[in-house]
Amino acid sequence: MKKPGRGRVGAEGGTRTPTGCPIRPSNVRVYQFHHFGAGRIIEVGQNACQSTACPVESAPLSKPTASSATAHHNRAGDQVLASFQTSTTGRRTVKIAAFFDVDNTLLPGTPSEVRFFRYLWRAGVVGWREAGASLWWWLRHVPPVSLQPLRERKLYLTGKHPAEMVSLAEAFCRAEVLPFLSVDGLAKLDAHRREGHEIVLITGSLDFLIQPLAAFLAVKAVLAARPERTVAGFTGRLVAPLPYGDGKRRLMAAFARQNGLDLGECYAYGDSPGDVEALRAVGHPMVVNPIRGMARIARRHGWPIVRWK
Repeated sequence: MKKPGRGRVGAEGGTRTPTGCPIRPSNVRVYQFHHFGAGRIIEVGQNACQSTACPVESAPLSKPTASSATAHHNRAGDQVLASFQTSTTGRRTVKIAAFFDVDNTLLPGTPSEVRFFRYLWRAGVVGWREAGASLWWWLRHVPPVSLQPLRERKLYLTGKHPAEMVSLAEAFCRAEVLPFLSVDGLAKLDAHRREGHEIVLITGSLDFLIQPLAAFLAVKAVLAARPERTVAGFTGRLVAPLPYGDGKRRLMAAFARQNGLDLGECYAYGDSPGDVEALRAVGHPMVVNPIRGMARIARRHGWPIVRWK
């Protein structure tokens, strides 16, 4: 059996998606919910993929002005978001999505961002200065049993140029992520796709780390942590809401409103207490490779538990 996650390599080289589309972050739209009120707009990143095999439609969108909000929303819905497949329950047609966590779910074991930091360390991009800054930030925000301070600040990115990090992230994804994806997780993702369900990656990992993975998996929608960017580079801060805990639920609720999803018919997969709110938000939750007491939480809620390899 071919090892999953390595993709196909064409004559010109480079990893390709299962549909033959080159892995490029521009193939993936990262949905950026800046507001959560009714009738608000989502910004949609530009898709530059020209491959006829790519499942992501080529529909570049510009940032809307206040006066064009309604038109932009309709255009986005027609060109990007209306691709959701539907299924029927009785006489009512519903749109269904499957929300997949990434770390320790689709990617078993060490979290993607920890792998990326190690990758940058070996490449000499980060060193003791960045490690010390992160450690000092963490110690200043005890209790030490919590990793929340490190989730909220990415000090090792401070001052780094986004273009450089994006390029490194693509190479990292090919080398350190795709070969180690869960066989069972990929099978479940494919099963949802065959059922006509939209696949959404929702993760506390960084957006530019997840975009190459989403392109490989032919996944159109990504809800991930967004590092704050300025002309000087990354600031080390993240743009709220953080896709963790209640932040995941808020992002899912906003995504569902924008796309007419019935979350009661949707699926969600997660591994840790940070996924509890996301799992509670859907009608079909599943706990995968539980950590940090998540098995106990799952049993209390009556959620199924699976082990993916």
